[in-house]
Amino acid sequence: MGSKVLLGDVVQLDDSRRQPLSSRQREGRKGCYPYYGAQGIVDYLDDYTYDGTYLLVAGDGENLRSRKMPSIDEQQSIMAILGSIDNKIALNQQTNDYLAA
Repeated sequence: MGSKVLLGDVVQLDDSRRQPLSSRQREGRKGCYPYYGAQGIVDYLDDYTYDGTYLLVAGDGENLRSRKMPSIDEQQSIMAILGSIDNKIALNQQTNDYLAA
């Protein structure tokens, strides 16, 4: 297996762009775009702050406590993505080792 790396070294963390909104603030912004909280979609807003494909991770762990377990299909999908990233990291490391030799 390849060398260990920190998650932050191989992914872009965009939490600093997150705009937490109270239920009162959300009330005046009803729309068609999902607004996610730790429990999943908590509301729909008139605008969005992120454009693209993202993996959302509940930072406080509440989602796992309250739902007991994500489905096995979801777990396998996530592992397939993370496994691909691991494979790419290992291939890049092999390429770097080859070029350094």
